Amino acid sequence: METSNKLMLATLFSHTIAVGTFAAVPNTFSAGSPALASEVNENFSQLDSRLTALEGSESDSYITVEVDCSENAKALVEALEGSRNSNAQMEYLISGSCEGAEIARADVRIDGSGSASITEGEDMDGESLFIDAQSNVRLSNLTLEGTLFVRNNSNLRLEDVTLPTPVISGDEYDPNIYIRTSYLRINSGSIDNLSLLLNRNASADIRSAVIGNAFQVVADGNSTLVIQSDTATYDTVEAIGSSFVHSKGSVLVADDLYASRGSSIEANSLQVTDFVDIWGNSHLYVQGDVTVGTEGNGRFNVFQNSAAQVSGNLSAGEMECSNSSSFDVDGDLETRGSLDWAGDAGLAVQRGCFGRYGESDSNSLIGGYVIDHHSEVYTPSWAALSESNDEEPQ
Repeated sequence: METSNKLMLATLFSHTIAVGTFAAVPNTFSAGSPALASEVNENFSQLDSRLTALEGSESDSYITVEVDCSENAKALVEALEGSRNSNAQMEYLISGSCEGAEIARADVRIDGSGSASITEGEDMDGESLFIDAQSNVRLSNLTLEGTLFVRNNSNLRLEDVTLPTPVISGDEYDPNIYIRTSYLRINSGSIDNLSLLLNRNASADIRSAVIGNAFQVVADGNSTLVIQSDTATYDTVEAIGSSFVHSKGSVLVADDLYASRGSSIEANSLQVTDFVDIWGNSHLYVQGDVTVGTEGNGRFNVFQNSAAQVSGNLSAGEMECSNSSSFDVDGDLETRGSLDWAGDAGLAVQRGCFGRYGESDSNSLIGGYVIDHHSEVYTPSWAALSESNDEEPQ
């Protein structure tokens, strides 16, 4: 009976440590010393009350533990380390300013109740959290002072998380969220300050409840980004290296939009302030209208074996298509300004570009154009335009 009791105590101790409960029991035992029944019962009562409290705080099979970093900045680090080899699904309710940590092979939720923060971790490369080895992590209601690095088939979910201002490197931003061969879901809150890099078959989903303006979102190396929000906006949206960006919202709003090296971007409609650049065997498809810039500003390029397909109207300050590329616009095609090398022409079609505008005679080509003798642009009636618009389009 005594051996059985000690085994049960050891099991309870192991479970308690695994969930991050480190307070001592009233009585301790040493090898070769008899355990009094009263002491064993007292320990059992203490452990039973602790485990009952833990069981009462479980939600969706997650065990909830409070972590106070107000007095001990490493409290979150210690709690995560304590559950490292446990199979338990842990939820940490943090308070104060917690030092950043590594998470590996874990299923973890961290909630900051709207006031807590996670700083850069000690001996880490600027990260608040380094998430690795098939981990499943959800962060909610907290502020990050460092970056997030997620790799090796891990999953990260963000709900109402405040991000740090990204570091400027040259004319771009360093990522403050770097997802490599993993999945990110931004479920709610603001993407203000977001500089996202997806790489090596990574994927991300920006859900419909998300608001704010991101500095940049970049899908690289066969990665995928799905944008469902109607209200979030972006300084830069970019797909590189056989990657895919799909905007499911009513309109994708950005300052600049890039697709290159075999990538594709799809949207229901598109509003871009400065620049659309589709090049290097890449593709743009827009189900509705595309507007680039205002008045004579805003550039739309389709270069190097690329294609742009617009099911509505396309309006830009300037537009160029060249190097065996194509454009297909079902509605009106308008250029509001002029290229600095082409006189009054705002549209240049050259070096083997094939283009078409309009599905009906009510559609128009608006603005000046130049077409070299290696290229063609067709009207709604499939008549080829002349090489300049000294003559009226047919």
